[in-house]
Amino acid sequence: MDVEVFINSTRNKIISRHIHNIVVTTWLADWLHTLPFEAEVIWPARWNLVKFLYLFNRYFPVDIIFSYIYIEVPDVEMCRISYFICSVGLILSLGMSEAVIFIRLYALSRQSELFRWWLIVQFFAVHAIMFALLGPFLASFRWVPSPVPQYVACLPVAANTLYATVSFGLLMANETLIVLVMLYIGLMRHRHTRSSLVKIFYRDGLVFFLFLAASSVVNIAILASLPPSNRTLFAIVSSIRCSLAE
Repeated sequence: MDVEVFINSTRNKIISRHIHNIVVTTWLADWLHTLPFEAEVIWPARWNLVKFLYLFNRYFPVDIIFSYIYIEVPDVEMCRISYFICSVGLILSLGMSEAVIFIRLYALSRQSELFRWWLIVQFFAVHAIMFALLGPFLASFRWVPSPVPQYVACLPVAANTLYATVSFGLLMANETLIVLVMLYIGLMRHRHTRSSLVKIFYRDGLVFFLFLAASSVVNIAILASLPPSNRTLFAIVSSIRCSLAE
């Protein structure tokens, strides 16, 4: 392995380990902070799709668990498997969070039949394309064992990042469109409302959009400008639980 590639990969794997610790700490802090409110409001509520999506996304951090395995386990095959599961878990987590936003938006739209089908088609089309792009992206990765497995696990040295770049761009376009529709509905139908529930929805929706937009922009910049050994550096940041914005 080229010495410079090894140094860059090692440095960025170490940075990823620290970022992972920040992610886990943030997730735990949010969980502890919101647990009393959740126990009071969410747990007694009748089971429905929104409650299932919220609790599943909140209590099954698949991407966080397998990103830890990816960072720590010095085995090439396990790196490949854990990175695959982490990537799938990230898309599922984003999908569940977006599903909650879509359902809320549909409720605020006064439940137009045409609007409901438009949301359904957009949601499944976007995520089907993201899953379709995930396959060739992961297949393009080449991993090598680390010379110092006690410090750094396996190292990525090659990948075709065009698929991931398109996925992040599609995600940002999807969220931008939803926010524009949300603002239009808010201005046309709810601008004079005094409902705190409606205000909370718009606040949370904008926070979620800003997080995803910033995450997508940084990911696209990294994928476009850095060498293969550096391109997984920010991916773990995207795995901060989307339940923080729900």
